[in-house]
Amino acid sequence: MNVVYAGIDNPASIGVPGVASKDITPTITTGNATIVKDAGDGNYIIKPTKIGKMSLKVMAKIDGQTKDMGTKEIRIKRIPKPSLRIGSFKSGDQVSKAEITANPVLRASMEDFDFQIPALKINSFVFNVQGSGALDLNGSGNRLTPEMISRINNAKRGQKIYITDVTVKTPDGATHSLDCTLRLK
Repeated sequence: MNVVYAGIDNPASIGVPGVASKDITPTITTGNATIVKDAGDGNYIIKPTKIGKMSLKVMAKIDGQTKDMGTKEIRIKRIPKPSLRIGSFKSGDQVSKAEITANPVLRASMEDFDFQIPALKINSFVFNVQGSGALDLNGSGNRLTPEMISRINNAKRGQKIYITDVTVKTPDGATHSLDCTLRLK
């Protein structure tokens, strides 16, 4: 029996290898959740209503007989606020110009979260270098632009790079505002 789960308000899917979803009957034995069949792919979806533990029992029709596929305890956790990284660097890190310009990609990552979730999409952000005297630059997508990289290359040791107003949506529907400040070494 396979159960994949990311967090509260983010559905989990139920599957039994080699058994069609129409031949699976899941039930919640402890905990609060609803189980619905996904019209798109026919899989069953668990929608938990609170954080904690729940037990799921799965029965499957195999060769005309209903068989107990077992009971599985599922942990339900709220998806935490992601942290923003530029390349492999997080807010507060000291980086060289070469390190930051070698991988100028922004990504929202989940720190110390037990479940896999899809990559979080970054749509836009605001960029500036401390003391540059220049106006903020608006970025779209998740990459620093050539003009932003030029500002980094023209910055001096000790100046800070600010990435602000990054908005990401986690699979549970929550929207998070992220930022990152790096200091040049």
